[in-house]
Amino acid sequence: MARARRLIHTTPDAVFTYLSDLTRHGEWAGNPGLDVVQTSPGAVMPGATFRSRGSQFGIRMEDELKVIDFQPPLRFAFESTGRGGVYRHVIEFEPADGGTLVTKEMRTIEGPTPMRIFKPISEFYLGRRMAGDLNRIAKRLESQDVSQ
Repeated sequence: MARARRLIHTTPDAVFTYLSDLTRHGEWAGNPGLDVVQTSPGAVMPGATFRSRGSQFGIRMEDELKVIDFQPPLRFAFESTGRGGVYRHVIEFEPADGGTLVTKEMRTIEGPTPMRIFKPISEFYLGRRMAGDLNRIAKRLESQDVSQ
């Protein structure tokens, strides 16, 4: 499991609302050009689905996303399924020091053989990448630049 944590100086509601809107994932993700669209009708809740398109490691990817947990403003989780495997993304929100402690985790549910062989290295890399995601999220939310 890869994991990163960061204190973001805004309310848990604000962070949860921003991060649970998967269509805005491309605003803070480390892979430029990421586009996410909702493919199911209605509100975001467990069972809601999305399609994610972008590039990772120079490879064009298309993943199906499915919300599996939605507990405002405490926890949000989704699974991504694509040719790179199946991954569970869990984001937890905890009030702390006048802001929100955000914990972002990513677990491999089913991955290709190279990912299993190099799991410790890939988890280290993904943890650093998620820390970068959290830094971009904090910069955006703390500047209140989330209206776009």
